[in-house]
Amino acid sequence: MKKFLILFLCLLLTGCANPAYFRRNVQFIPVNWSRVAVLPFTGDIRFTQVATDTFNLHLLEQNDFMVLEPSTVEVAINKLAVREDFPGVFSVLQAQKIGQLVNAEAVFIGNITSYNSGLTMNAFATVKLIDTKSGKIIAASHKPSGLLFVWSEHQCAVKAVERTAKDMLKVLKDLASKNEISQTSEEIQEQEEIL
Repeated sequence: MKKFLILFLCLLLTGCANPAYFRRNVQFIPVNWSRVAVLPFTGDIRFTQVATDTFNLHLLEQNDFMVLEPSTVEVAINKLAVREDFPGVFSVLQAQKIGQLVNAEAVFIGNITSYNSGLTMNAFATVKLIDTKSGKIIAASHKPSGLLFVWSEHQCAVKAVERTAKDMLKVLKDLASKNEISQTSEEIQEQEEIL
């Protein structure tokens, strides 16, 4: 009986092992970053709104960059008619265009998926941070919920998003310390006149 219990626990824990990754371009140095935007999450329609809201809320934990109001981002998406061209998906180029339209220096795009076999359930969140000037992906994170005991797919989805948000908060904090603020000649002249 003891061997069966150990074998069962090993199989259970192995089944809960899901891939997670976090990649970041550490050479990237932001220039004049002050505003970031979060595009609506794509993926499992049951959880896209809660994923977007959860991610936005976690970004408010930092005060280095202004997080744009979600309604501002929605107006830009509707103006560009992005959803009509590619429903449910945002490419890096589309994210870049939306970010430029709302004057954001960086844009987050995210995807949420869930899994429920009847015996186990999980959710996975993938988030990318894109520089709107260059279109480069600055960081990417893919995380499962990491929960061993769960009651709902919703609970899994929220936890997976929270885990990716923690990764991205670390990235924003580091980027803020590297943010190069360059001034135009007019701004320098205005400062000299004040002095």
